Formats: sequence, structure tokens, C-alpha cells
Amino acid sequence: MPKLNGGEKGQGYRALSKGLIDFTLISTLTFSLFYTVTTSSDHDTRWDETVPIIIGTVLFPATLYIFEVIQSVVNSIRNSLIQRRRHVGAIDHLDTSMTRFEDKQRKKRKPVSKSMVKLAVNSVGSWFAYAKLSITFMMNNSCLTLLFWDTIKLILWLVTITYWRRNAHTDDWDFSLTPLNIYRLHYVSLSLTNTELCLFILGAADIKDVLCSPLFWVNLFILPPITLFTKLTIFRHLSFFQIYLMLGFVRWVKCFRKLHDRVAQKSVVLLDRIINLLNVGIERKIHRIWRIGIGIFLIASAFASSMYVLQGVHPVAEKSNQFVYSLSHFGEFFYFSFITFSTVGYGDMTPLTIQAKLIAVCFVSCMLVWVPYEVNNLIQAFGGKNRISGHISTWGAIGPFILLIGEVDPVQLSLFVFKNYYAGANLKIIVLTNINIEAYDMQINQARLLRQSLCIINDEVGLNGNIDILHTIKANQAAAAFVLSTFKDQDVRKMDMKAVARVIGLKKFGCVGDNVLVQFCSPIGPQISLHSFGNIVSLYRVKMALIAKNITCPGIITLIINLSLTHNAAVPKDTTEETRQRDTQLYKSYLMGIGKCVRMCEIPDSLIGVSFETLCSNLYMCHGYITIGIMRNDTPYRSYTLNPAGHGYIIKEGDKAILVADSTYTKSMHRDIVSAGRSSSLAVRASVINMVMQQLSNTADEMEPISKRLSEVDHDDIYHNAPTERQPGGTFAQTNKSVAEHQHSVNSIVVTSVTFACNYVFEKPSKPIIAIIGYSAFVPQLLCYFEELGQFNVVIFGMEVSLKMNINVMLRFKSFLAVIDGDPMRKHDVNRAELYKACYIYVLPSPPLNNPGESDEEQDLRTIVTYRQLKSIMQVNASENKINNPYSNIFSLVELHSASNVAYLDDRKWSAWNVFDKRLDPSLSYIHSAEFSMGQFISDEMLYSLSMNTMVINDDYTIYKILLHLGSVGDPNKKHKGVKLISIKDISMESSKRTFGNLFNYLFCKMNQILIGIYRVGAEPMDNCVICAPPQNFYIRHMDMVG
Repeated sequence: MPKLNGGEKGQGYRALSKGLIDFTLISTLTFSLFYTVTTSSDHDTRWDETVPIIIGTVLFPATLYIFEVIQSVVNSIRNSLIQRRRHVGAIDHLDTSMTRFEDKQRKKRKPVSKSMVKLAVNSVGSWFAYAKLSITFMMNNSCLTLLFWDTIKLILWLVTITYWRRNAHTDDWDFSLTPLNIYRLHYVSLSLTNTELCLFILGAADIKDVLCSPLFWVNLFILPPITLFTKLTIFRHLSFFQIYLMLGFVRWVKCFRKLHDRVAQKSVVLLDRIINLLNVGIERKIHRIWRIGIGIFLIASAFASSMYVLQGVHPVAEKSNQFVYSLSHFGEFFYFSFITFSTVGYGDMTPLTIQAKLIAVCFVSCMLVWVPYEVNNLIQAFGGKNRISGHISTWGAIGPFILLIGEVDPVQLSLFVFKNYYAGANLKIIVLTNINIEAYDMQINQARLLRQSLCIINDEVGLNGNIDILHTIKANQAAAAFVLSTFKDQDVRKMDMKAVARVIGLKKFGCVGDNVLVQFCSPIGPQISLHSFGNIVSLYRVKMALIAKNITCPGIITLIINLSLTHNAAVPKDTTEETRQRDTQLYKSYLMGIGKCVRMCEIPDSLIGVSFETLCSNLYMCHGYITIGIMRNDTPYRSYTLNPAGHGYIIKEGDKAILVADSTYTKSMHRDIVSAGRSSSLAVRASVINMVMQQLSNTADEMEPISKRLSEVDHDDIYHNAPTERQPGGTFAQTNKSVAEHQHSVNSIVVTSVTFACNYVFEKPSKPIIAIIGYSAFVPQLLCYFEELGQFNVVIFGMEVSLKMNINVMLRFKSFLAVIDGDPMRKHDVNRAELYKACYIYVLPSPPLNNPGESDEEQDLRTIVTYRQLKSIMQVNASENKINNPYSNIFSLVELHSASNVAYLDDRKWSAWNVFDKRLDPSLSYIHSAEFSMGQFISDEMLYSLSMNTMVINDDYTIYKILLHLGSVGDPNKKHKGVKLISIKDISMESSKRTFGNLFNYLFCKMNQILIGIYRVGAEPMDNCVICAPPQNFYIRHMDMVG
């Protein structure tokens, strides 16, 4: 037999000890239950005692199941009628690599003959494990069931005390008038409580969860084991069952605990909905007053009940209605509880016995602690900062969840909430952040409206942090942990350093590195990270690569962001005029392209041995899936090859296909999307693609060879020339006399115009010139990247820009950098700088010199006005100077802090481009903007989607690397050069055959190029947009560019 390691032995010992303790506790509780019931009365038979116990034992699980079904039905109706939630099947949110590993292990297993005894034992073990899991799940959602039965038990006890009689508080209670049916109902009640506690013990993951639960001890106090202690110390003359009746007031305490832990959370949600419905301006924090009021009522009722038991009087000769008399006498003690808790003490009522005085001391002590605590929370709720929003379950183990740690940007949290909603993943989102919870008010409302479980905790797990919080939420059991940094800080490097400290905390806590993803936003992130732990996503590197790539490949930003999104944009109804029909169809094609994304799919064993060309061609021709590469199984972990066409690559066992494909949805789902006004389901369903793969594998032998398919393609020659690069040399020769006479310092990079920079600064003036408008801390980092590429000359232009930077440090880039001071809002300064001679203009937020702490909103406003003014000036200059550049309207880029502000860059309307669409996820509102569709816009918020393409880390990290590879700038030393743009004018092809499908076959068959999208170039600015993987019949214009 295989030997067990230390961890497995420890788990076995803990499971054995837990089982023994469970058996001991449940046996003791059950035995004491039968003993208490059988000795309760001499007037009932054993049948009268046994049947109620059995009924109570069966009734509690049955009602637990019934309430669970009712809650499920209500939630389904509410989701379908209010939320219009789509039922998504076969979600691909589980790690496919794990599935493949399990399949391999299953193939390796050999059938072993087992005896009937072993099979029976295994069946019993499996049934027990399933039953325990079901119990844990139901007990985790048993709030309404427990509230229902505790209310019934309280009513039964209040009815029972009306039959008690005594003439003075010094006399003993006479229980002889209590009907036999009341006894039987109490037998059922006692059995219900015993069953509840036994199921809680069985469902708990650890014995510490049982012993540390206040409800366990409250339940135990009213069960028979405690009555033995009470009988021996206080009520020696009473029977066990009579003592059980005397301790009935403890049920008020149990309700108080349940309200404080459970019901308060649901009542808070209900109260919030009522307040939102009334819209009277009352803060939702008012629910704390509701909690204090209900808590005082329950504690006062518990104290009044105990005082009634200890010194209440109900004379035998009393002729009035027993219920009215008992209720009025109970009301007197209720009044006494309030004047006692308020420490007023009028003296009209006092505790008369030692037991009553002890009870009064206990209750007053509890109120002196609890009331100030709740009042302090109330004050903090209105005047202080919240420390937690949401709820973490205390019954059994926490359900499946993902963990977000660090400076979580509210926009990125919205992406996670909507991702979880559209995927139907049903994962709880727990956020550990040091950002004020008030900053996430919109995200909390989104989660509440979408019925998503969101818990935000204001805490830190890095240096000087609270590591105990990781134990509380059981961080090592998270399905995925995201350690996130943010761009929204003046010192991004400091944010990345904090992220590293949090990663170290997770590693020391025992989290698995493969389930941790670390997001960095500065250049030092990857260098200071733990390379052996976690997966690194450098958004800083992605941002610089996309900006540089967008210079030579316009639209790459839109393409990469679209491929990283996990949402589909809602396609509007076709309600426009016939004159706008063409624009509407183009707009719909653009929105359909947003639904494309990069996914990986298992390749069936029956397709092993075919060439990559055969697989790619047949997948596209038959099903429209664009295969861009292979995730290889014969190379190191997570190694992939993009476009191995022409290299004779043969599909091997364990390989995965890397696809660009869209979402699959039915007509009914489409109608639901349009009527509900929400986006369609996310990404590609693995089951659908696997079904396609299986269909192909079933006919693998009948597949036509790739050579035959190539012979059927039109034999027109395809001539491909690189896009003509604009050379500014001819224009630079026209120098201004005043510029020529200017005395230039040899070591200075501050100049007055582009011409002057080309003559005296740039080592290679023929390189394309990039004009950066403004200056921020990101610019030096971008210059380092440009220095590494060595393909561009750079001019930095802005108001007092030379004073914002350290010129001595910037001299490092003297070979390709020049600085021009000027106001971009003044036409004279723009003309003097000759910015129209630059082939690319990049406008970024730039804080003024006299106000470096300017807010993001003010910087965005300044950037928007600058961009609009500069674009207008540049268009006039291009016309006046006769710049021969038909694509001048697309060679620019503007950056904003907030992606939602992109709508203010353009005041023209085309369908829904510039209209804020409430049907869309607010964090993705930028996709309807004209600038984003053309690839002219970038924002840090757009890059967050690269960190959470899926809820599982493994494949997601590979997709991130693939997208970074596609957006990288070409290097002559590298085999792969990312996406490149090809002009349709450079491809010789008949106009009648210029569809995307035919062009895909041309490029793939003749040049081994894989076409994944087009850049639509039209005569009007609004006709320009990036369309990712359009339909095969999409017509290509002669001005378009493809990549």
C-alpha cells in the first residue's frame, strides 16, 4: 500500500477526531432527549412520547428543504421578471487543463476487482459525503427556517405559561393544568431543537466552528444536558421537562443572536430596497437604528420572561381570562426591564429572590456592553468610515469565491461583478482594500441589483497589515486571488511595492501560486516580483506596447481591447431611416466584433496528426472560427506558437487550439437581450466549440487535403507591399529664416520647431516623428521604450514643458528627442512648432506647472479641450500646407484618466456612438465612442480587462501573453512580429470577390497569413472603425486595411 505523507496523516487524524466528537455529542444529546421526554409526565404512553420525537426529527430537515426550494423558486421568478437574467449553460469558467489531466488519469486507471463489501462501504461513504455536503449547504441558507421555527416555539412557550399557577412568588409553580397536547407539542419542539443542533454539528467543517458558535451554546442551554446541571443546583424539586419549560425564556436570547448575525442582514437589504423605492433621501445606514430597536425589544422580552418565571404570580382562584391576566402580568415585567436597563429604578418593582437578582445583574451587564457598542457603530456609520460592506457566512465553510486584494479600482471591480453576472459563475467576490468603502457605492449597488454576492473589507494584508483577516475569509480556499495595483496614484511605483508585500503575505499564508495573479502598473513591477510565485500581468508594458504599435498599426488598441473583453455589446434595433441603413449595418458589424475574444479549446484525439493548415482552414470555412495558434503540449509549461502555418506543424496529443470566436446564443436569448436591454452572454461556450471539434473529428478521414483546397482558390496573383511610410524629409527642407539664424546649443534638446529638431538634434531625421502633447511621469518611461525600439523620433510639445522635466536627465534621449515650449491652445504656437509635420500625435493628461496636484477630472477636461482645439488646427494646417496624407484623421491618439469621458471628445452623432447606453456595463461605456472605434483613444481603465479575462488564472495568464504578443512592435530579430496592417490597395484581387472570407483564404493559402480583422477607412471621419473577425460575406472596400 502507498505510504501517506505527513499532511495526509494529519488530515486523517483530524477527520477521525471530528467524527468521534460528533458521535459523542450527538449520542449525548439524543439520549438526554429521550430521557427527558420519558420522565416528563405520568399520564402519557410511550407511543405518545416516541411519535412526537420522530415527527420533530423528520420535520426539521423537511422544512429546511421546503424553504430552500421556496427560496430558489422565488429567486428564479425574481431574476426572470425583474432582472431578466439569462440562463447560461456549459460555462467555460473551469480550468480545461485540469479536465484534461483528469481524463488522462482516468485513462491510466486500470479496472480493479473489488469485493461486494468494499463496494458497499464505498457507496455508503459516497452517500454520506454527499449527504453531509447537502446538509452544509442547506444549513448555510437556513435563516428563514430557523426564524420560522423559533417563532413557533416562542408562541408555544407563551401559551404554556398561561397554564401555570401559584399564589405567591415564594411558592412553586403548579404545572398540573397544562394540557397533555401542550406536552406533546413541546416534545416536537424539543426534538426540532435537538435535530437542528445535530445537523449543525454534522455540517460544520471543523469542531472549532461548533465550539466557537454562540448559537451552539444557546441551543445547548435549553436542551436536556444543561437541565441536569440546573436540576442539581437550582430546581431540585422539579423534573427534567419542567426545568426545560422554566428555561424557555432563553429562546428570546436565541432570537436576539440570530437577529444580530443573520436576519439583520436580510432586514437591512429589505429596508434598503424600501428606502430606494421611496427615494426620500434617507441614508441606508439608518438600518443600524432598526437593529438597535429590535435588539432592545428582544433582550427586554427575555428579561421579562425570566422575571415572570422567577417571581411571577398567577393565583389559582383568579377567575379572569388566563391569557389576559398572564399577558398583563408579563407586561409589568416588560416595563420593569426597561426601567432597569435605563438605570432609572423607580422602586415600584424590584427583584425579590436571589435568582431574580442574579438574572437582573446578568442582563443589565449585557445591556451596558451591547447598547454602547451599537450606538458607537451607529455614530461611526453616520460620521465615520465603514470597515466592511457585505456579509461573510459563519455556518460551515464559505462557498466558492474569488479574492481581490490591494488598491482595487472601482472600474475594475465593476468588470469583475459584471463578468460574474454574465458568466453565471455564482462566485462570491471578496475585496480586501485600504480604499474607503464609500468609493465603491456604485459597485455595491450594481452587485445588489444583479444579485451578486460582494463583500468589501477595509483592511490590509501587506506591511503592518492584518494577516488574521486571511484566516477569517479562508484565503487559501479561494478559486483565484488577484493582487491588484492601480494607475490612479501619483506614485505608481509605490503601489506596485505594496502589491509585492501583499503577494509575500499570501505566499507565507499558504496560498497556491498558480491561483494567484499579480497586476503591476509600473516598470519596476515585474523586476521586484516573486518570479517563482504567482502570474505577473504588467499593464504598464501592455500600455507602452499598444501606444508604440498604434503608430505603425492604427486600430491595434481597439483590436486588443476587444479581444480581451468578456462582454458583448448590445446590438440596437434597426429603427433608422433608409438613408442611414449603411451606417447602421457598419455599426452593427463593429458591435458584433466586440463580442469576439481569444479562447482556447481542447483538440479531440481523433484530430491528432492533421496539419495546422487543415485544422485552421476547415474550422474557418465550416464554422467561422479563426485559429491563430496552438497551445503546445510538447514544450515547457504554457508555451504556445502563433500561426505555425508553412512550418509543417502537426497537431499533437494534448495541444489546444487558440481561437478568435464569438459568443453563441439562440434566437430566444437574442430576444431576451433586446427586451432586457443588457449584453449577451460572454465568450465562447466550450461545449459548442468542442461539439464542432467532434463533428470535424468524426469526418477527419473525409477532410479534403489542404493542397486541393488551395487549388480551388482563385489563382489571381497576390502582391503585398509594405504600407508606404511617410517621409518628412522633403518638407523639412523648407526652413524658416528666423529658425536658421537661431543659435543652438550643442547639448540642448529644447528647440523651436520640428524643422530645427531635424537639422540640429535628431541623428536620423528620416525616421517618423511622434509628437507628444503634454508631459507626465509616464513620458520618461515611454521614451525608454522608444529608445529600446529605435524606430521613431519624438517631439514633446506643451505649455512650459521644458520646466516640468529634468533636462539633464532627458539628454539621455538626445539622439531622437526634442522639446518645444508652446501653448497647444494657441494657433500661433502650434504653427511655429510645425506639428503638422509629425506623422503621429499623442495627447495625454498633463498637470499644470503651478498645480501639480490637479484632480483627474480637471486634467481630463484640459485634455479634451486641448485635443479638440489641436485637431481643428492640425486639419486646417494640413489643408493649407497640402500635406498628402489621406489617413491624417487616424494618426493620432488621446489619453484620458476616465474612460467614460471619451464621449466629450466628439460632438458628432452616428447611431449610438456618442450616446451613453444604459444597457451597457458602465465600465465599458467607451466602446460606443468614435475615438475608440478608430483606435484613437486609450485609458488606463481599458487595460483592466486584460487581468480578468476569465475567473480562472491558468488559461487567463496565457491569453494575456498572447494578447501582449499580438500587440507587440515588430523586431527584426524576432520570428513573430505581432499584428501588422496591410492595405487592400496592395493586394491584387477582383472587386466582386472582396469579401472577408475570400480575403482570408487568399492570405492564408498564398502567404500563410491569418486575417483577424479589418480597419474600415471611409471618406468621412465617422466611417473609420476597427471590426474584429467580421462575417465571411462582409464586403471589403479598396480603401480598407486588414491585419
